[in-house]
Amino acid sequence: MAASYRPDYDIVSPRGSRRSLGTVGHVVYAIYALSLFTGLPMLIGVVIAYLARGDARGTVGWDHFTWAIRTFWATLLLGLLFWALVWVVIGWPLLAILWVWTVYRIIRGWLAVANGRPLYR
Repeated sequence: MAASYRPDYDIVSPRGSRRSLGTVGHVVYAIYALSLFTGLPMLIGVVIAYLARGDARGTVGWDHFTWAIRTFWATLLLGLLFWALVWVVIGWPLLAILWVWTVYRIIRGWLAVANGRPLYR
């Protein structure tokens, strides 16, 4: 039988914080989605993810914030590399693939937060 996760139960901080880490996860993914068109807000989202991940240790929220942080760093580093390759023409298709991959990561993470499910288990 599959484990049942309740977002309000599993994602609340073990420190007794009354704020829901699930709500913070929604905010991070919303900022990331906005970043698909503007870029800069993703930096704000990763800072929020790093700050919230400390409260999320031992909860489903830890998976989500780790996923968001890894998405940021992979997108940034690969984006810089692919942008450097634009002058060789191969950079444009690689940047397009990176954009689609980032969309996938945002959608998968956001759906998991909405359902209160972990990403890595």
